[in-house]
Amino acid sequence: MLKRLMNPRIGLIAALVVWSLVALCHYYNILRFAVNIPFMDEWEYLNATEYLGGFDGAWFVAKHNEHRMVPTNFLFWILYRINSWNGPSMLALSFALYLASVGVFVRLLNRIEPRAWAFHVMASIFLLSTLPWENHSWGFQTAFHFMLGCSFIALLNIFELNNWRRLISASLATFTLIYTMTAGVAIALIFAGLVLLSWLVDPKRLRDRSHIVFGMIYFAVIAVGVGLHLHLGSLHFSAHPPWVLPHQFVFWDYFFNIVGSGFGVSRLSWVAGALLLSLALFPLAQIVVRSRGRLKNSDLQLIGAFAVILGILGTISVGRAGFGIGQGKSSRYCEISTFLVPLTLVSWSYVRYWSVLRQRQILCFLFVGFGYLFHRSWFFAATYEQFSHINQTGKACVEAYYDGQNAGDCPDLYPGNISARLEIAKRLKVSFYRDWLTARGLSTE
Repeated sequence: MLKRLMNPRIGLIAALVVWSLVALCHYYNILRFAVNIPFMDEWEYLNATEYLGGFDGAWFVAKHNEHRMVPTNFLFWILYRINSWNGPSMLALSFALYLASVGVFVRLLNRIEPRAWAFHVMASIFLLSTLPWENHSWGFQTAFHFMLGCSFIALLNIFELNNWRRLISASLATFTLIYTMTAGVAIALIFAGLVLLSWLVDPKRLRDRSHIVFGMIYFAVIAVGVGLHLHLGSLHFSAHPPWVLPHQFVFWDYFFNIVGSGFGVSRLSWVAGALLLSLALFPLAQIVVRSRGRLKNSDLQLIGAFAVILGILGTISVGRAGFGIGQGKSSRYCEISTFLVPLTLVSWSYVRYWSVLRQRQILCFLFVGFGYLFHRSWFFAATYEQFSHINQTGKACVEAYYDGQNAGDCPDLYPGNISARLEIAKRLKVSFYRDWLTARGLSTE
């Protein structure tokens, strides 16, 4: 009986059941407290009728702050045609995209360390916490999901660029990545560096003509994608503070605080973030030292996964540290830094430096420690109910505008007056305006 319980297949089924139950509970509470009203940046889609109501090619690649978010723009555009841009359906689709990116990430972990599916599934359960609640509460944040998903798809392929299937998968993922958020430009350049590194550590690749030819095509794709992005305009948004570069302590203060947030550290402390990152990177240093320059594909993929997460956090720190250290604890950035938790667990599992017993003890200690740091991050209902109250107040304000009782100042939804946007929503008959018509017994046609 004990042997049957220790069967890897049973372990995987048990892990999937636990993971699925947590994911469904999270999903249910997101939709349970969803309110059909745009929030903050989403109101920018109602700046002109041509955006959602027509087809303006320039708008799809237009900047929002410093970002060009083509997949997110397309998602809003297509959703308007399906159901007049219904907010809850957007949240449902957004969380599904997030779960898909987590699934690709788990696939990547299993590529790094084969035959450990159950462990990888349980390690990724930390990605289902409420730490990034902000990104699951409004559909605009799908840009984060697209960026992560494309990054992980590219990592699954860039170290095996010796056939068309790998090349096409890596190229499409990377080109899309460049137009998800500004950080995508930096990550695409990191991918180019990782491919070059794979050539240097494995001379066989340099003697393989297919690797060289497909690799050069991949570099060309990155060059075209980044070149077009830069041609469309500067990466910096003029209304924002100047970039903060790594030679300034402010950068590292912000960076380590974002790292700490992903591990569940809510108080401001760059020291805590630095210590946790050191814990995460220690096994990676062992891999590099012990390999003596002979890194395997799995080594490179683990290094690449860390490079993606840290690269994104680095670009966020460059662009946002000027706003002040307090923003470093924003929930939205936890979606990125939380991936360091399963990566830390996998890196300590991957390194064969200790005895099996000692390694299991270390992993149990890490699971318990991370579980303690996350112990306040599983109250799905309380988290989303609180945000729902804000949106409900905002929706009541919008309804009051259509009733002629206010001038379109709804600070819970947007910092400025939205009367012009509400008139565009009226002309387009966006879903929340249809809700008002239905509530007043008016025709939605």
